[in-house]
Amino acid sequence: MSTDPQPQARLFCRGGRLKGTTFNIQGAAVLGSDPNCQCRVDDPSVAAQHARLRWDADQDRFVLENLDSGQGTAVDGAMVRGERALDRLHVITLGDVSFVYQRTEVASVSPPPSPKTERLDSVPTIPVGLLAMEGRAEEPRWVLEVEIDGEWLRFDLSEGENRVGRVAADVVLPSREVSRNHALILVSGREVRIRDLGSTNFTFLNGERLLVETRVPLGGKLAFGPHPARIVAENN
Repeated sequence: MSTDPQPQARLFCRGGRLKGTTFNIQGAAVLGSDPNCQCRVDDPSVAAQHARLRWDADQDRFVLENLDSGQGTAVDGAMVRGERALDRLHVITLGDVSFVYQRTEVASVSPPPSPKTERLDSVPTIPVGLLAMEGRAEEPRWVLEVEIDGEWLRFDLSEGENRVGRVAADVVLPSREVSRNHALILVSGREVRIRDLGSTNFTFLNGERLLVETRVPLGGKLAFGPHPARIVAENN
């Protein structure tokens, strides 16, 4: 008989009145505000049966399905239309509630480990502007990295506008220190610019509060309120 670890998933709420709420999922579970849901999310913005998380053996990963949710389901800020296959680490948002999702593989007799993001020092990253300095021809893939509660979260940035906020944004940051519409990151080829959107706790670049749209320079240090951030480029 195989003794391979069993696939499991963990959802952990980091902010708001549900802060600390944790769900350990094996196989499948419905997430919603209905008391009969396997993972009850008691918040008025969450539908009775909001989303379903299930293991897909063919894809060898968990799949998130949006159900009858009025305010939608998002993964890393992108709304889920139908189903979305998940990697090992994401931010999942149901209505106004965000969870850190982590895929775990543990034996049935072992307790689930505490959540950890992927080690950033294991990912080959290139600071903003370095590709141009090296004279490379290929277009970079821009990634935003943000520290929240001691862990670094990573978000792929798309060409054009990338809205940063607490809910229903392209980049969802699960922190009450982040405004619903906090900042706008604009990607144009090799150039990245950033603009604050009237956030309560401000956006900073190299320790200075952003007052106008500004280009992010080589090695620029960002912050969304108290949360340090950086933008890096990776090879496509």
